[in-house]
Order: sequence, then C-alpha cells, then structure tokens
Amino acid sequence: MIKRMAARGFDAVPIDAYRTPDEAARNATKGTGIKLSLHLLGAACDFVEQGTGWSNPKFFKALGEEAKALGLVWGGTWAKPDRPHCQAVPVNWQTQLRSMKHAQQRDQLAAKWLGRTKLPSGG
Repeated sequence: MIKRMAARGFDAVPIDAYRTPDEAARNATKGTGIKLSLHLLGAACDFVEQGTGWSNPKFFKALGEEAKALGLVWGGTWAKPDRPHCQAVPVNWQTQLRSMKHAQQRDQLAAKWLGRTKLPSGG
C-alpha cells in the first residue's frame, strides 16, 4: 500500500496496525473503535498522510481506490466512515473470524479467503 500510494505522490504512514485487547477496549470506550476490532487479529491497518494527517480528502480517495485494487476493504465507504482503515477480511466474514477461538482456525479462514483473491504485486 505504501509503495502504491507513493507512486501516486502521497507519503502514506501506517498509524495503527496491531492493537492489544486493552487498546481496543479503550478505543471502544472513547467511541473511536470497537472492542472486537480486526486490528486485534492483525487483519487491519490505518493509514494517514505524512504532513497532512487526517485533513487531505484526495489522499483518502486514493487510499480507497488502492485498497480496492488490492482486494482490501476500505472503511471510507461505511455508514460511519473510517477513512484511514483498510482490512484484509471481507465484512461478511468478520463475525465468523471473530468467533474463532484458535489462531489456527483464523489462519485457515484467512488462507481460504486469500486463495479466492488475487493480490496484485507491488502492494
């Protein structure tokens, strides 16, 4: 993602990837996240632009386009938009993924989904 955004003239910076359960709970309490975030599973990352942070709509438009091109889900189209958010799990698989108690089960589901998705090189 960083390389693809750089090719478009943006300096994308990952600001939030993996979250601990405590971090997710704090974000949920503040209203800036959810307790069962996909960040807990390493399946999501938030990006902003170096220098402009959250304030450049052109950056987020490009981020959404690149996420889609890579087969990722972009949070900018949600009912409550989360423009920096990109995730590697389709929304309709989230409940199933979150309900799995063992990492091996989650890994198998992720492999199944990734096997159906061709990711372009250079992402």
